[in-house]
Amino acid sequence: MGLIFVASHTPGTDVPNLWFWKLPHADKIGHGIMYFVLALTFYVPLSRRTVPDRPGLAAFLAALLSVLYGFTDEMHQSMVPGRTPAWDDIVADLVGAGIAALLAGTLGSRR
Repeated sequence: MGLIFVASHTPGTDVPNLWFWKLPHADKIGHGIMYFVLALTFYVPLSRRTVPDRPGLAAFLAALLSVLYGFTDEMHQSMVPGRTPAWDDIVADLVGAGIAALLAGTLGSRR
């Protein structure tokens, strides 16, 4: 969450112009990857301590928490110069977190 916050707090004019940002949909792919990792990061403690006997619920909660953080991050970006919030970023966050939840929930139920 800290890395996502720092990345989204960078003013638009200070974002490095790296080669991969020129790829089609690079921004959305980046969102998906970051929120995939975030959902897995939430899933691990949820599946071990909070709801260890219900991996599907742990996966759902991990995805939900990730998307809620994505929503607050978009609100945060609205206050950063040169950055704007976007619904399609939240959709990309949802896709990344959802894929992580499906993967974790499926593999977790096989324990």
